[in-house]
Amino acid sequence: MTAVFASLLWILSGSPCVLNGTTGFPCPGCGLTRAVWLALGGNLSAAFRMHPLFPLGLLLLIGLPFLLWRSPGFLHTRAFKHAAVVLIVAFLAVYAIRMLTQFPDTPPMVYNDNSILGRLLALVGLRGG
Repeated sequence: MTAVFASLLWILSGSPCVLNGTTGFPCPGCGLTRAVWLALGGNLSAAFRMHPLFPLGLLLLIGLPFLLWRSPGFLHTRAFKHAAVVLIVAFLAVYAIRMLTQFPDTPPMVYNDNSILGRLLALVGLRGG
């Protein structure tokens, strides 16, 4: 059911992200996947511009499966819970800075006019489009 919802959202809004696809606003992780791909392609400066926390994304992508393989109960440890809180705070802080300094002009921190909310606002005449 989740896959169906995500697919429909992507078709309707052009975004697989629930926050971006429904509200039009970028999420704290916006640009992270693109940044990882840029970094893997060797373009580190563009990767940092796309999302400054992309090294954490790479670390999680590579390290977490290995860690779970070596220590299956890791997700239930105090260390993991503390690390998760630190990551959440870091992502929210960077998100706030990016929204204040880059929104709505610098990709990926742009408004998605094709979002469900954007389309509804345009339908009732509260937004151009």
